[in-house]
Amino acid sequence: MIVYYLSLGLTKGSIILQYLRVFTTKKFQIAAWVVMGVVVTYTFWTVFSSIFACRPIRAFWTREPASCINQFAMWL
Repeated sequence: MIVYYLSLGLTKGSIILQYLRVFTTKKFQIAAWVVMGVVVTYTFWTVFSSIFACRPIRAFWTREPASCINQFAMWL
């Protein structure tokens, strides 16, 4: 999931950067940078929530008894 969320955010970021090169109006540039900020924030949030989904962290992979957030809800 970590790699998935990271690749999803990088793909979205690259599309927005392409839009910045193609559309050069000032309003669009501002809107694109705002959306880029949202995408970067969301990507960091999803990557870190994937890493720290369980306590202890290793319980996510080992399925040992732990305190975890709802993984199905996180996936959606």
